[in-house]
Amino acid sequence: MLSFVLPKDEEIDAPLSRIFRKVLANRGISFKDLETRELYDPFLMENINEAVDRILFALKTNERVLIHGDYDADGITALALLYRVLNDLGFDVIPYIPDRFSEGYGLSREAIRIAKDMGVNLIITVDCGISSKKEVEEAKNYGIDVIITDHHLKPKELPDTLIIHPQGYLNENLTGVGVSFKLAHALLQRLNLRDWKKKLYVLLDLVAVGTVADMGLLVGENRTMVKHGIKILSSASAKAGFKAILKSASINPPIKPWVISFVIAPRLNSAGRIETAMKSFELLTKIKGEDALKFAEEVERLNRERQRIQNRDLKRILDFVEMDEPINFVYLEGLHEGVLGILASKLVDMFEKPAFVININGEISRGSARGIEPFNVFEALDRVGYLFENYGGHALAGGFTIKTSKLEVLREKLKEYALEKAPQGFGRTINIDAEIIAQDLFDEEFWRDKEFLEPYGYGFPEPVFVLKNDGKMEISTDGKTILIFGEYNLCELKVKGNVRGKKDLVITNLRRLADGSVYGEVLGEI
Repeated sequence: MLSFVLPKDEEIDAPLSRIFRKVLANRGISFKDLETRELYDPFLMENINEAVDRILFALKTNERVLIHGDYDADGITALALLYRVLNDLGFDVIPYIPDRFSEGYGLSREAIRIAKDMGVNLIITVDCGISSKKEVEEAKNYGIDVIITDHHLKPKELPDTLIIHPQGYLNENLTGVGVSFKLAHALLQRLNLRDWKKKLYVLLDLVAVGTVADMGLLVGENRTMVKHGIKILSSASAKAGFKAILKSASINPPIKPWVISFVIAPRLNSAGRIETAMKSFELLTKIKGEDALKFAEEVERLNRERQRIQNRDLKRILDFVEMDEPINFVYLEGLHEGVLGILASKLVDMFEKPAFVININGEISRGSARGIEPFNVFEALDRVGYLFENYGGHALAGGFTIKTSKLEVLREKLKEYALEKAPQGFGRTINIDAEIIAQDLFDEEFWRDKEFLEPYGYGFPEPVFVLKNDGKMEISTDGKTILIFGEYNLCELKVKGNVRGKKDLVITNLRRLADGSVYGEVLGEI
């Protein structure tokens, strides 16, 4: 059930309009918290100094290096970023992303076999590997060193190798591409080549896409990196692959975080969901625009196919949703494993409780999980880690492989955890930031300050307002649109909740369009 928390009548001291002083006060954020800051020293991360030593030894001795990525947007951008840096420095480097269907998540045994056959001396993982204890041992048995860079929550038993992880660092909210960037930062800083800071800065569009796509918290250093990265995305300096995606999707600058979430990331993800994520990697490492455009067109095709499969499988799983259970736990044969995570997210959005969607493939099943506070997905999986062949994730999302015979045991254990965390059931609570009136939506100062506080995203979401009903609103006959008449322009609010337009409205995702009209979403009324 959706519930709203009304704002306090408080303001902070800041050079902003009254409304946005209230927004920051209700979020407990000072104006200084949002100011652009210098990036933290990467050498404050545990093991990064030793990792740089090992990587530079590989350069000095001309060793072959394999960078092992992951098949989501965070892992793909992390791989593209580190590959670009090592390739530019003259390393003999091989990029690798495991096949989602035949290899699964984590450091792949197939990648280790390829590394052995190709004479690789060093494997560097990005956005994966923290749970790959056995695979690291196997690589070391072949005489291959492994450096793990990952941000996923640490399991009880860690691989016996160099691990670069944000836990204990000044910025613990780094995603996979953020950790990859920190390693690149440390490497370039150590080498101290001419213009190394410029070389580092131009990587931030990759960091912005991976961070927003993986729901990295937009606070502190993350916020600084994403803010600069979005500037690059909106400029002529954006990677050719990003320009090609935006062109194929008919999106023009300036770029906002929602463009990453709903345009760029789904297209990057679609390649790994349907065929191979290496197509998205190739897209992000092409220099020439015409080459990138060919890959973007292919990725666009795969995204359309992903949407078709997703809609087909969503219809199937909805028949097996159990309304009276504390979680949704659906397992079926013939689900496409590339869209399991999307399906789980859809169920969370629709039913406001944790969701697990699992494809049965004979004796082995693979599943994806999505959570809702206070249900911590990784904690829930880790508590019954003995049931899985492998698993991983973080607070809001996870994945696992399990013997089909253990699915019912898993269901019962997860239900127990859900009841422990939320005995009365789950639901979404939305904190309202401030009250406004219709006139504010046509005020230049309102839009200036809203834009100043960008970027919005996970950890610093779009402001949510109570729009006081002053008699200037009327609802469309189909009940899907609220119309607000200003002195010169029209504000059109798309209705997401069940409203009649008689009370005060809860609204968010406000945008001013090129013609001066305003678009937004209505979440409900109070």
